[in-house]
Amino acid sequence: MSYVSGTLVRSLAQFSNLSGPNNPTSVTLKMNKFGVVSTPTPVSDGAGAYHYDVDTTGLTVGTPPSEITLEWIGTGTVQAIGSDNMQVTAPVM
Repeated sequence: MSYVSGTLVRSLAQFSNLSGPNNPTSVTLKMNKFGVVSTPTPVSDGAGAYHYDVDTTGLTVGTPPSEITLEWIGTGTVQAIGSDNMQVTAPVM
């Protein structure tokens, strides 16, 4: 999906095993925002549910579109990796 730079976008992750929604022993979130990689802290919303609010600020007028990629990694009781991608465009004015 495409967003204008400056928009706050929620990334969601849902972890589950054969028993249903379940929390991994640990959850790591990696984010590549316009070429800079970081490991922000996600928020737990209950059994297996997590979110992180991504601030897409960083592109100025005339800047070419760019991408933000997130990788959700669960280890231990639930081993899973998922990703989320956001296309970001510069504001018009």
